[in-house]
Amino acid sequence: MQNFSTIIGVVELHQNGCSYRTIRSRYNIGAGTVVLILERFQEIGIPLSELKTMNPKEVENRFYPPENRRNTSKALPDFFVIHEMMTKMKHPDLAFIWLDYYKPKHPDGYQLSQFYKLYGDFLKENFGQESVKMPVERIPGEKMYIDWIGDHPALLADPATGETKDVHIFTTTMGFSSCVYAEIFPDEKLPQFMCKNVPDHVVKEAAQMCIDAKACKYSYFKRTLSMLANNEVEAGEPGTILPEHKNIRGKEYFK
Repeated sequence: MQNFSTIIGVVELHQNGCSYRTIRSRYNIGAGTVVLILERFQEIGIPLSELKTMNPKEVENRFYPPENRRNTSKALPDFFVIHEMMTKMKHPDLAFIWLDYYKPKHPDGYQLSQFYKLYGDFLKENFGQESVKMPVERIPGEKMYIDWIGDHPALLADPATGETKDVHIFTTTMGFSSCVYAEIFPDEKLPQFMCKNVPDHVVKEAAQMCIDAKACKYSYFKRTLSMLANNEVEAGEPGTILPEHKNIRGKEYFK
């Protein structure tokens, strides 16, 4: 049985043209579960927009009627041992533990999606963790949520030497459409992030203008860089002189 969020997410991704593989990966469920949810969505005949407004428990019961749920006598995994394994992993991966530790010992045991649910129930019962949901009404184009991903995969090959280098991936999800944007950078330093497609001499000139004006705030540098890049000020124009700031990290950095 899948919860409300998974049911709605599977249907929504499918209607947006996502492949079964993408849907399975997003919700850590099998292909059979995806097919089952989509078939029952067709049988129920309620539009997705209406399902979203219904009580989550009612939606779950529509897709998984209580009378159809099977009772099981399968023994629960030892989640205390599994949790200890998770805490010792550099990158905790419950799916790997299921595949490498649990499944070989219990070939007829729980499948991955149920294994995830049972582990979540274990955490909630023993550590007080709960599923926190925060509905957010999004206005198109108003906000965007950004971050660098934690892993640095070796994806960049030097054409001269053949050496493979790690890359830093910047990504964001558009708040309204859920579309994903990602871009690769050699590092996470400010010039890489702010100065993409801006000639190096323009970046240096903007930095020097900030230093000369004793205006070392990030916002002033960004504004100056934008004006220079768009030819809105003459090269070398001193700009507005602002008072000294105690925070001179920007000044020292560009020096």
